[in-house]
Amino acid sequence: MKSIKINFLQKRYDFVESTNETAKSFVTSGAPEVTAIVASQQAAGKGRHGNTWTSPKGNLYCSIILHPADRGTPLARYGQLAFVVGNAVAKVLKNLSPTLPITLKWPNDVLLDGRKLCGILIEVEGDAAIVGIGMNIQSSPVVSTYATTYLCNHVDKPVEVEEILEQILVLIGEKYESWIENGFDPVRTEWLSHAHHYGETIVRAGIQGRFIGIDDDGRLLIQQSDGIIVKMIS
Repeated sequence: MKSIKINFLQKRYDFVESTNETAKSFVTSGAPEVTAIVASQQAAGKGRHGNTWTSPKGNLYCSIILHPADRGTPLARYGQLAFVVGNAVAKVLKNLSPTLPITLKWPNDVLLDGRKLCGILIEVEGDAAIVGIGMNIQSSPVVSTYATTYLCNHVDKPVEVEEILEQILVLIGEKYESWIENGFDPVRTEWLSHAHHYGETIVRAGIQGRFIGIDDDGRLLIQQSDGIIVKMIS
């Protein structure tokens, strides 16, 4: 399969309702594959399961349009992109400061010192994958259900949203290409090397057991004390 170089066409806005919803409208109107929708603020940023992503100025909000089906990847594998992008974000943050305690929480969160720093949302529009990324750079919301943090609170040098965004786009391009060419196994190995609580006993949806990996569909694998392996969907 012929390799392509990823150069994202960027569409920039001061304010949108949601970068993911804006990206969907671009798909409908025939936007090229590697389009990145970037906004300074969102009125209705989205997380998984319809959750709200608080989106003040100073943080990173971006949605990317990709068409893996055009490169031979079936829609059933699009969920793997959450892990591809998680690896890219983790590498950018480690490049910024190698000592940052970055972990990846299944299925789509990037944690800093155990607190949520970045969320990744994969949606499908037609045969396009919409990859939404929200990262707390200069502030973080107060959320009752989990702990949050922001990047500038953990580094000694100024952090520019534009600089982080450009690095993330470059790394996503590289890791997307690798995923298309080499499949999910290298993605999974890299992701598990950063995985939050990997190998430890966890509780998910009332199921307790040891976190032993993820399968090809991105399902969390929990091995219970009786040896039975439970596959958790996101």
